[in-house]
Amino acid sequence: MRKEPCRVVDTYADFSTYWENARFNDTNTQIRLWQASYMKKYPELLSKQTKVYEEAGVNWQEIAKKLFPLILQRLSLMRKARDNILVVGNRICTKASEKLELNFNITLVIYVGIGCGAGWATTYNREPAILLGLENIAEEKWHTKNKIKALLSHEIGHLVHMKMAQRMDSI
Repeated sequence: MRKEPCRVVDTYADFSTYWENARFNDTNTQIRLWQASYMKKYPELLSKQTKVYEEAGVNWQEIAKKLFPLILQRLSLMRKARDNILVVGNRICTKASEKLELNFNITLVIYVGIGCGAGWATTYNREPAILLGLENIAEEKWHTKNKIKALLSHEIGHLVHMKMAQRMDSI
């Protein structure tokens, strides 16, 4: 029997714990604690984010210095986005799996990162995944159920293309 088409890795509780401890600190300390406490639990997620900036020749800490002061004002939208992802995420993955006859499962990773994107089709734990950066979702005001559905549908399209490209490479 096939597994559920969607698995959720929700890091928001760990982010909330980190933020409660870090929010009154200066930005540099917040960034250090983000890396050392929150992201330490998700090394693959940290690596993917920092690698994006490294490959672009950009210091990720400099980007973080611009983003972290905005967390407090975006926190409410990040919470709403997370809640809406939990409500619609599995439904969208299930519908896509049935309608598109997907032969793979999708991992949704909910996190607060350093501006790498609202949605990011990639892999996580060697499985097809959509990384959902709450900081970018809040920035774009894509926190509503309809916007989340659209974002997930878009990213599922990228995963389908990735899988098709893998098949073509094996020919």
